Amino acid sequence: MINSVISSNIRVNEVAWEKLKEIAKKNKRSLNKEIEYLIDKAIEEYEKENGEIKIKFD
Repeated sequence: MINSVISSNIRVNEVAWEKLKEIAKKNKRSLNKEIEYLIDKAIEEYEKENGEIKIKFD
């Protein structure tokens, strides 16, 4: 498995962004780490319900 980091720009409404910053602060994470954590949790939950997502790297 490739373990590289992808950089991406996302669009988020301002209220959600500010709330996410507060959540990150309370969890003692950077905003980036909080987003990574939430993505990982969403993938984990999805795979629990739907099975593992198989990814091929060329």
